[in-house]
Amino acid sequence: MLCYLFYVGFDWPGIHTCVITCFYVALSSVAETLHKLTLRLIGCFIGAVLSYAVIIFGFPHMHSVGDLALVIAPLSFFAAWIATGSERLSYIGLQIALCFFLATLHGFGPSFDLTIARDRIIGVVIGNLAIAVLFVSLWPVSAEGKVRAHFRAALERVRDLLGASAGRAAIARVGDRFNTELSAADSTLDLLSFEPRRIRPRPERQAAARRLLALCESLYLTAAMLAQQRVVDDATPALSDAVADELRRCDQARADILTDFLDWMRVTGTDARAASSSDDQPCPHAALRSHPQSGSAAAPFPDRSSLPDCPASDLTHLLDERERLYRAFDALLADLFAEARHAR
Repeated sequence: MLCYLFYVGFDWPGIHTCVITCFYVALSSVAETLHKLTLRLIGCFIGAVLSYAVIIFGFPHMHSVGDLALVIAPLSFFAAWIATGSERLSYIGLQIALCFFLATLHGFGPSFDLTIARDRIIGVVIGNLAIAVLFVSLWPVSAEGKVRAHFRAALERVRDLLGASAGRAAIARVGDRFNTELSAADSTLDLLSFEPRRIRPRPERQAAARRLLALCESLYLTAAMLAQQRVVDDATPALSDAVADELRRCDQARADILTDFLDWMRVTGTDARAASSSDDQPCPHAALRSHPQSGSAAAPFPDRSSLPDCPASDLTHLLDERERLYRAFDALLADLFAEARHAR
């Protein structure tokens, strides 16, 4: 509303982009907002420079539509190439194209008006300043909570792999959702550098968040191998029901530990507040289990003494491989819990 009153009060309709800018760059956190308004300003500046170059040096020498196409085509390709690239920079390509087309193709003939690109940039700058003041001064919401929300969602996908018996297609779908959440957490973590220092997490906290994401990815890879082995087990007719039940019990025990950890995150608020919280909420009993190598495993291993026909070579190999994965998974769990407690 302030931007609208500004350009109406000055009777300067060319800077109407200040109002549009407010709608396009206002996002849920300061980091995301400042990132997008930076991309918008850079894209508009590049588009304005290109449009000035075409208007001043190109249009006086053009005599046909073909000449115009020879200029428009490569510049459009350049903008489209950026727009279809990385999500962190793609918005620049859209702004380059919009500013360039508005300045050079707004009529039915050659345009020599240099004020269009100028007014557009001025409008974008005014809109950026208005949004920056609003978000930094009046509504300073850090993106750290969003990073933790995506991290928690990624851990839920790991739990889904352990707690349900499914085919390869279902495992692939869970993997896609995990990759989406982990990528979102990683990209949002990179945006924290755009935040003002007074709300930006400390460098050691950002480093701890990256270690947690790396542990989460390793945990998922191990859980995916366990899920793939479970598919093979279900297709093995020689596997007795007792062995299958014992393996499912071990998988479910680790899924329950992850559930306890996710509940602990919700109770302590670590998914929504800064990790420097002063709360001294203890971690759940399952999360406090010792590292497997210390002699107290985080979850049970297959009890071979209670299984029939255990000496069979195929069964022995299966249990050895499953126990190896369990030990790797438990070690990653212990590291994850320790890092999470330290990050608080």
